[in-house]
Amino acid sequence: MEIIEYKQKYDEQIKDLLVELQEYLVEIDDWNTQILCEKYRKESFNIDIRKVNEQEGKIYLAVEKEKIIGLIIGVIEIRDEIDKITNDCGKTGNVIELIVKKDARGTGIGNKLLKKIEEYFKAVNCIRINIEVFGPNINAHNFYYKNGYIDRDIIVSKQIAKTKEIYVENQMYIGKKVRVQIDRKLGTKHPQYDLIYPVNYGFVPNTISGDGEELDCYVLGIFEPIDTFEGKCIAIIHRLNENDDKLIVVPDNVSYTNEQIKALTEFQERFFESKILR
Repeated sequence: MEIIEYKQKYDEQIKDLLVELQEYLVEIDDWNTQILCEKYRKESFNIDIRKVNEQEGKIYLAVEKEKIIGLIIGVIEIRDEIDKITNDCGKTGNVIELIVKKDARGTGIGNKLLKKIEEYFKAVNCIRINIEVFGPNINAHNFYYKNGYIDRDIIVSKQIAKTKEIYVENQMYIGKKVRVQIDRKLGTKHPQYDLIYPVNYGFVPNTISGDGEELDCYVLGIFEPIDTFEGKCIAIIHRLNENDDKLIVVPDNVSYTNEQIKALTEFQERFFESKILR
């Protein structure tokens, strides 16, 4: 593994890492405020690049066999009018992204990336470094504490109205046996759109979903076309911009992570904003 400066040829892999982090934040957010919208992948990357270009920033990549397994992005903070009358306005570095690929965590890569950006900030005469950490991300808090960072500016929040609370009546199915009638078998084409189904897709008979049709299901873990299936509902894909939930149904003793569910249903769900509920 080596740590290198940003190269444009790695842009798509960088975007993948940004999405991986946002998926994790959505998963641990107990207030359901975090989302992963369709345009996040492209726009979050563009925002970071713009900040780097406008704020004396640096991007360092942890690379192993041409694969990006981690990254860190740091910029120089821009002081606003309040800062100018309330603090010394010493030159301050700001780490806006630090991501290590899931299967590479615990190997010291995060520490090496952090030390690299610290060296850069020292070289440009910064006197301190700030890092914003999402409250529920306890792992990140502990990581920074171990590297000598302390709490300074803390935002405290109180939920006074659950305007974005996700409540889904169909959550009653999670953990229960479900019988699915398959109407779009693995390998078949969508009747209206240019989609090929890589999984079996069907519905729960004699139910009504939010769109007025029967409740739809993705059947995962079955690798041949089938007519019917009975299995366990392990999750729900709740579409945020459409009242049309999808059950995730699998054979007994089979499990899928949120990341795996998203990958297997992306062929259709990429057109919608959604959240996976457990």
